[in-house]
Amino acid sequence: MKKWADFLISEVTYDLDHKISIIKRHSETESGITPGIEIDRLNISSDIQSGFSYVTIYKSGSTWKLGNKLNSFRIGGDYFLRIDKNIAKLDYLGDLPEVEFIDDEIDSALEEKLNKLSTQLETKPVQEKPVQEKPVQEKPVQEKPVQEKPVQE
Repeated sequence: MKKWADFLISEVTYDLDHKISIIKRHSETESGITPGIEIDRLNISSDIQSGFSYVTIYKSGSTWKLGNKLNSFRIGGDYFLRIDKNIAKLDYLGDLPEVEFIDDEIDSALEEKLNKLSTQLETKPVQEKPVQEKPVQEKPVQEKPVQEKPVQE
């Protein structure tokens, strides 16, 4: 069976400028479609510039349906990723599900660290250290005679 593409996209998150932030990327194997991993926009652009192909896919019950090929083009110095041929300064993956990708493991670890730090700050009093004064060494000012020059008219 012929592969649909090198990589498959099933979900997307856009930033405020409607550029892809993260996608869920799958691979097609002999045993089916892999569960997918989160990939950022830079990696997608790099893959496409390296010759890898991407298509969108849609979940239908227990199977996947083929969507559209992902195209990359450049306007000025910026790359844009779209499934249509419109030349617009935003990414577009059709009606793929838009999701918030959150790594719960990272979030809980960060939350735990923040809680520890805030507890430490609340329980430890601030220790004031006296400022050490250094003596200032005074030097006499050497006066130089001012040279006067006539004003030219």
